[in-house]
Amino acid sequence: MMLTSSAVDEELVYTITKAVAENRDALKASFGAFGRAKTEKMAPRNAVEYHPGAVRYYQEAGIPLGQ
Repeated sequence: MMLTSSAVDEELVYTITKAVAENRDALKASFGAFGRAKTEKMAPRNAVEYHPGAVRYYQEAGIPLGQ
């Protein structure tokens, strides 16, 4: 889980979310726990609202929100 605030630029959060989702193998090489991550489960139900930049990436990538 990554946390940010609404004050952070939407494009920056979009870019970071996309980088994490699309570079799993490289992240796994640097920290093995990333190997267990499932891209399709990146946006589970959460009491905290998702940042608009993250939501934009999830929608473009077809990642379901809040399941």
